[in-house]
Amino acid sequence: MTNKQTNNNKSNVNKSRNTRYNSAKGKTGRPTSRRGRRVKVDKNGNTASEITTNKKTNKVVVSTMVIFSLLFIAMGIYYAYFVSVESKKIVKNEYNKRYDTFSKTVVRGSILSDSGEILAYTKEEDGKEERIYPFGKLFAHAVGLYNYGQTGIELAYNYDLLRSSVDGFKEIRNEFSGSKLDGDNVVTTLNRKLQQKSYDALGKNDGAIIAIDPETGKILSMVSKPTFDPNKVGEMWDELLSKDTKSTVLLNRVTQGLYTPGSTFKIFTAAEYLKENGDDSEFTYKCSGAQTFKGYKMRCYGNQAHGTEDLKESFANSCNGAFATIGTELDIDKFSWNMENRFFFNTQIPIDLKTTQSKFSLTSTDSEFDITQTAIGQGKTLVTPMHMVTIVDAIANGGYLIKPHIVDKIQNCEGKVVKSFDMESYGRVFSKSESETLMEYMRAVVTQGTAKILNNKKYEAYGKTGTAQLNKETDKVNSWFVGGAEKDGKKLCICVVIENVSEGSASATEAAGKVFDQYFK
Repeated sequence: MTNKQTNNNKSNVNKSRNTRYNSAKGKTGRPTSRRGRRVKVDKNGNTASEITTNKKTNKVVVSTMVIFSLLFIAMGIYYAYFVSVESKKIVKNEYNKRYDTFSKTVVRGSILSDSGEILAYTKEEDGKEERIYPFGKLFAHAVGLYNYGQTGIELAYNYDLLRSSVDGFKEIRNEFSGSKLDGDNVVTTLNRKLQQKSYDALGKNDGAIIAIDPETGKILSMVSKPTFDPNKVGEMWDELLSKDTKSTVLLNRVTQGLYTPGSTFKIFTAAEYLKENGDDSEFTYKCSGAQTFKGYKMRCYGNQAHGTEDLKESFANSCNGAFATIGTELDIDKFSWNMENRFFFNTQIPIDLKTTQSKFSLTSTDSEFDITQTAIGQGKTLVTPMHMVTIVDAIANGGYLIKPHIVDKIQNCEGKVVKSFDMESYGRVFSKSESETLMEYMRAVVTQGTAKILNNKKYEAYGKTGTAQLNKETDKVNSWFVGGAEKDGKKLCICVVIENVSEGSASATEAAGKVFDQYFK
């Protein structure tokens, strides 16, 4: 085939294509259907079917972008949550293997009292390190353990104790010499004199005492008995881990001991009554010493008849009949909601130490017996002393809770402050009127009620007493006092529980008085 013939064939093909294209466009040059009908187009020349296809494509693209954007936002929120909450838990976890690496290059820092006395330090001898606790049993539960499991401050501030905030030059010099760096020191809020007085006030009894400055949230003393000498815990470790042991010496009763609250729970029952009724102006109750409910009697201590009482007098007298009756008149579902969402039941209280959750369980479908028992603090409710003092802390501050904390600052080995823990407000727990009324009630407990032994001119005390029955097989009870005192603007809140004492004993109230005497002398 010649070149001329080839060119003629290409020309014919192009003419054929142009003919089909022009036919599709029609006489006007616009697209037409196969039958020659005109097809509507937009200004960009897109047919209806093309527009529909484009819209569907756009929807898919937009939907995909929205989904990925939401996923990105969710990841950002979770990352922020992880950094602020979960990462701290991981860092403080005693099983975190990073600490093994830190301890190879850093000598664990010391733990100090509020005045600088050494509560724990690391002694190096013949290439071996040993953790020493100079005060033995006195600070055992508050300071905690390091070598045999980690507890207390040793656990909560493990990371800080294994950090070294020395200057860069010293760090480089030690690295070249192969020497370990000195770890940072933790300065606590614990006051040795008040700790000693709290320890002595418990005597030979098992129990717990926790004392806090309500205006700063500083924990000034924390004692739990039975106790142990952390310097000798290795000698009894196998015994403590034995399945047959009944020992509870390692249990910090302040933060982890769960107790039936007894009449100290009437603080919550009174608070709920005020919440639901606005005030106490219409409350009156005639106490005959015993109140009959469906099939059972609720008795006051010693069957004492208190006569006609208003709510303040019922609180001061710790009248079981009055508070059991209040229980039957409350909106139980609201009561339960407030216990969990206002007063830290079934959740963690805001504190930097590991604590056990206080427990509350009551619904409107429960029996009248369960409701009345709960209202006076003898139901299924369980609380920690730490929880109870936190509630009084809020009442003493006009309804605002200042978060309790046990560490004041972190210092490097040269005394330079690396980090400070300032006072931090959790927010409002009680309304202003509720806190003022409850404070009035607790003051009446001291001036005219069950804690009159604290009524003196040394300081102005307030609080709530309680006796919690252990079981039907014994007449022994747990003795409670939760409250506070103030003098010349200086304040102290306290919770005392003493186990297994005779009913009617003022053991806890007396112990609280000894601690107040030391603090305000």
